Amino acid sequence: MRYFVQSMKQKCRITQSLRSFCLAILLILQTMTFTAAANAESALGYSGTAEVSESGTPEATEPSEPEKAHKSDINYGGNKPNSIFGENNRLEDSQPTPVYTITKKATSNSTENGFMNQTSYTEGAIEWQVDIAAKDTFDDSILLSLEGLKFYDALDLTEAGPYVEGSFKVNGQAATPEGSTANALTYTFPPGIGSKATVTFKTWIPKEKYYREYNPGDAGWQTIANAAELRDSSGQKLDFSNSWRVALKSDWIQHVGTLNKPVNPTDPSTITWTIDVNKNYNKQGLKSFTITDALPGGLAFKSAAYQLWDNGTNDWSATKTPITPDAGSVYALGDVNGPIRLVIVSEVIASTSYTNKAIAQWKLDGNPVQDNDQATVWATYTIHSPPTITGHPSSAVIAAGGTATFSVTASNATGYQWQVDEGSGFMNISNGAPYSGATWSTLTITGATAEMSGYVYRVIARGLALPEATSNGATLTVTANSPPTITGHPSSASIAAGGTTTFSVTASDATGYQWQVDAGTGFTNISNGAPYSGATTSTLTITGATAGMSGYVYRVIARGLALPDATSNGATLTVNSPPTITGHPSSASIAAGGTTTFSVTASDATGYQWQVDAGTGFTNISNGAPYSGATTSTLTITGATAGMSGYVYRVIAKGSALPDATSNGATLTVNSPPSAAPAYIASSNAELKSLTLSNGEGETLTLSPAYRADVLTYEANTDASQIVIGTVTDHWAAKTTYRLNGQAVPADLKANLNVGKNELLIQVQAENGATRIYTVNITRNSEETTYNDTKGHWAEQQIRQAARMKIVNGYEDGSFAPDKSVMRAEFLVMLMNALKPQTDGAELAFSDASSIGAWAHNAVAQALQAGIVTGYEDGTFRPNGEIKRSEMAVMIARSLGLSENENTGGIDFADERDIPPWARGAVAALKQLGLVSGKGANVFDPTGLLTRAEAVTVILNMLTQQSK
Repeated sequence: MRYFVQSMKQKCRITQSLRSFCLAILLILQTMTFTAAANAESALGYSGTAEVSESGTPEATEPSEPEKAHKSDINYGGNKPNSIFGENNRLEDSQPTPVYTITKKATSNSTENGFMNQTSYTEGAIEWQVDIAAKDTFDDSILLSLEGLKFYDALDLTEAGPYVEGSFKVNGQAATPEGSTANALTYTFPPGIGSKATVTFKTWIPKEKYYREYNPGDAGWQTIANAAELRDSSGQKLDFSNSWRVALKSDWIQHVGTLNKPVNPTDPSTITWTIDVNKNYNKQGLKSFTITDALPGGLAFKSAAYQLWDNGTNDWSATKTPITPDAGSVYALGDVNGPIRLVIVSEVIASTSYTNKAIAQWKLDGNPVQDNDQATVWATYTIHSPPTITGHPSSAVIAAGGTATFSVTASNATGYQWQVDEGSGFMNISNGAPYSGATWSTLTITGATAEMSGYVYRVIARGLALPEATSNGATLTVTANSPPTITGHPSSASIAAGGTTTFSVTASDATGYQWQVDAGTGFTNISNGAPYSGATTSTLTITGATAGMSGYVYRVIARGLALPDATSNGATLTVNSPPTITGHPSSASIAAGGTTTFSVTASDATGYQWQVDAGTGFTNISNGAPYSGATTSTLTITGATAGMSGYVYRVIAKGSALPDATSNGATLTVNSPPSAAPAYIASSNAELKSLTLSNGEGETLTLSPAYRADVLTYEANTDASQIVIGTVTDHWAAKTTYRLNGQAVPADLKANLNVGKNELLIQVQAENGATRIYTVNITRNSEETTYNDTKGHWAEQQIRQAARMKIVNGYEDGSFAPDKSVMRAEFLVMLMNALKPQTDGAELAFSDASSIGAWAHNAVAQALQAGIVTGYEDGTFRPNGEIKRSEMAVMIARSLGLSENENTGGIDFADERDIPPWARGAVAALKQLGLVSGKGANVFDPTGLLTRAEAVTVILNMLTQQSK
């Protein structure tokens, strides 16, 4: 029977057409053969299978999948006794021909190859699933075990990304792959695995794909591919899958622009840019989160605030936190959990179309692979504003037969229609005598008649947006008068900066004048107000001209009772700047009879005069031995005598404008040669003529006692970490060496101090070898003040300097908060610490004086007495109010004793009109001294809040100016 069964199975493999028949015969034979075995199982009480050991004792096993797969209860290749034919006869199965299948998919998709839902990969990882099965090639009902076979996936890092540790599962149970690396997974199926296995694991999506921002209309789809294999124990490939293909459509940033039209049409429009990041995904643990948004040209920054997501209301939080970008247009938002919305309000100052680019950057907790490089999105907004009349037509008076024009200027206008009211209402004008330009911005009337006198003209401006704009009416008067004529044109003028000049015109038949200036962008009318007066007279006066006005061109329009007006020629104003010394002369040391030079460099200089101080004060030098070049930039001294040693030389640079510039003095040292006889006696002088110590910022340390040549030991204290040593020997041939804490140091370099005691030894060696040692015991009081939030800040050095000078202090937590807005009381404490007034201050009679902290009381009183601050009209001081940039300018100007009168030379900031009148003079004065400058697109931002870092910087600049 065994051979018959084997023979039948082999025949079943001969031809597929006989397969069904063979299987039916096998099934009958197997059923007949194992009926006795089944009865034995029932008698033993097992629901599973029963096997007979070599000793004949039945052994019970639990039912398993082969019950279904192998209907004879014989595994392929095994055998079993057949009671029908006796113990010596056994049935035996032949070896099967296996076939394997691999089905794959990403669990985020409904199909193997498809697009991922945007919310299904917020973890930053994707889960892959592989279904593997084994069965007989010819009999689908016969399932084979996967035991000992290997699952293998060669991960492509640029496609699928690296393996997520701990994510590997087999049939839903956690498993550990063998020798897994970042780019390969291997797993051997264990005993009892059965004929099917479902393998799942995760890979981190490569950040280049995960974070690439998708914008409508671009190729933003990101495809991820992966494939798996089934191998035998030797590594031979048994089957493999095609690549999974999953597409991502990431949308990290949403970015829109909204135009806000003001109620008052004279106010500028604003565009609000709303930038939402992470709203679609609600990703947690965003670290070092920033949004970079440099506004496009034509927009000016007004304000910005951000909102976080409220998971309770599932909406944006009602709290809007103001934020200011740094100089690189970066909004630093710190660490964020969840979505964030940044709203930037910008003012329209030019153009009508704007494309804004926002870049978000962050890092994620727990997985540095997912740190974001950048996600970028663009938003565009185009404004179509209705036309606005910016310049109305003016009435005209001309002689009969003359020509007149009516002109209008309008913004956003694409067309015009002139109208005339001859006494019965306005009607459209068509081109034809006496009219031309009826649909242009300028209407021309040629050969006007007396009957047209009294006609009223206006224009309708049309644009891309409604409503249309209608100008005011302008009246035409036709008389018998002659139009004005220029009989004397204005002449160009050249003056020094700060000087005064006039431009005059003479004209016949003129009844009025209008002066105009071209500052480089075309002629505009001049109004009376510094620096101009007489703007509507025949003589224009300019008082206090600035260097920036050099090159301005002036002309005048003379008007009369008849048109056309008469326009003069242009006259140019030249404003000369006073000379400035840019390179001072240096002291020189030569031998008697030698030659040397002293040189100077200066800007805006037209001439020079060298002077010498021979001990009785400076006098002018004339050319003649030993001097030449006395009126040039280089003075030459030829054949200097020993008697000239110690002479001091300087030069006065003259220019086209006052004041003259005087250089520093330079000393001439003339060394006499030693006498040939008697024999030269070397000097024994080992004394110092002077001894000075300064810190790294140039501040002089105080010696105790004060220096005297006969005192050899001194004490000094400092907070600085470094000192600079300065000495002058009493004898020219003596030499000096220095040792600080036992180490040799040069005199002209900064030497490092230890905290606590430091010993400085200064040895002076006389010409004959005699020595003298001076000792300075220097105590460095403490480490230099540092703060935990100023490293890398743009004002780090200024803050450190101010801390050393005891101008500022930090907070108890070790921070300085450089970008925090400074309060009025805080700013005055910094200012008084810098100025160090020797007064007790005025009485504080403010209604809120009790709210002025004890730490600020004295500083506020001193500033009040010095006239640097005053209270508000309601009698309060408001110590905790935040300082605005305009208020800061006034306080600094008063501290320097500068005039607060409104500046006459213009301030030249783009937002000059926004500076309040009470602060204009102070802002102008500080700008001329270089103490303040513009922000961004040359704006002063008078209402902007002053930060602690800005306060420190401007106070240090003030001290530098004060020392000049």
